[in-house]
Amino acid sequence: QGTDILRANLISGGTNVEESAVSYKWSKWDGAAYTIISNETSSTLEVKASSVSSFASYMVTATYPKTNGRDYVAYVSILDKSDPL
Repeated sequence: QGTDILRANLISGGTNVEESAVSYKWSKWDGAAYTIISNETSSTLEVKASSVSSFASYMVTATYPKTNGRDYVAYVSILDKSDPL
């Protein structure tokens, strides 16, 4: 019924890096590994309640060319309290 928006912000030298200067990849934990979510390449990910079965974990990888293509990784987990565990 609900929707959450996950947002990644890359900060360099104390300032936000412009989204167009960064490439993003979102992945979801499938129980064994993080699997890339097709066509999700912006700084935000819309997560619908129907895609969360009690608990879901996501990973975003941000690549910033000005750091020689270094990857920056962050993780977030969502707990749906309306679903039984």
